[in-house]
Amino acid sequence: MDLCKSDLDKIQCDGFFMVTQCDLSIGSYYAKFTGVDGIFRELLGKKVFDLVGIKSADYEYIPEKKCLLSRDLNQDGRFYNLYELFIMRATTMKQLFDGLERVQKDTGYKCDNVKLSLEVMHFIDLLFSNIDRHISNFGFYIDEAGNVVLALLDNECFLKYYDKATRPMYVEEGERIDSMSFMRTSKKKEAEVFLSNISFELKELIPKYLEMFSPSRVESIITGIEMELGMEFPNKRYNMRKYKRNYSMICGLLKVKKKSFMKTLVK
Repeated sequence: MDLCKSDLDKIQCDGFFMVTQCDLSIGSYYAKFTGVDGIFRELLGKKVFDLVGIKSADYEYIPEKKCLLSRDLNQDGRFYNLYELFIMRATTMKQLFDGLERVQKDTGYKCDNVKLSLEVMHFIDLLFSNIDRHISNFGFYIDEAGNVVLALLDNECFLKYYDKATRPMYVEEGERIDSMSFMRTSKKKEAEVFLSNISFELKELIPKYLEMFSPSRVESIITGIEMELGMEFPNKRYNMRKYKRNYSMICGLLKVKKKSFMKTLVK
């Protein structure tokens, strides 16, 4: 992205919030100030979600400011977070789906494809151990034709690992989407509960995603980001070791063997 000096001068961190809104000559943008580690995780998350067809903030690295810059989603359509759609009290996937149906009925927006996208988002977050997916960092983007798609704002906690526990997206009492909860569970338990409640459509897609994001392919994606930025991913070996362990755990729960991937894809 080529920015003039006046635009670069407008990109400033206010010292408290990591994300600041900037009115540049090329439109409204958001600048995210985070370290090299956070930059890699954010860009990895975007590339992964691009591959599964889910819209994500299009962050681009600005070396002069050592920050990420993303075009305001409201420039080309309308982005609504869950608070604006009055779904802020949704704590389970069912409540979120009920809220979407209410929005579709009240507004005429076409929300049919959003449910599967939400399930895919949660599976990818689980696979990549994204420990910070909560109702403040995703929402819904509505284009001029009234089509609704899932849109993500924050992937900075991709490949973030706690050895003993993570904030759960799912617990036995219901499929929690609010990770601000104080409830905690093991990663394996979280995966078990989630995978036992997924739709047939997602079950059909999972072998494809496991093939797409095998450890070797994820490492190739990270290497590509390193080449783009001219920097190394901090603690790359540690993060890949943890990813391989998480990947194997999920494959084990699904009783999936690598040979079955191609059989499913050929069908």
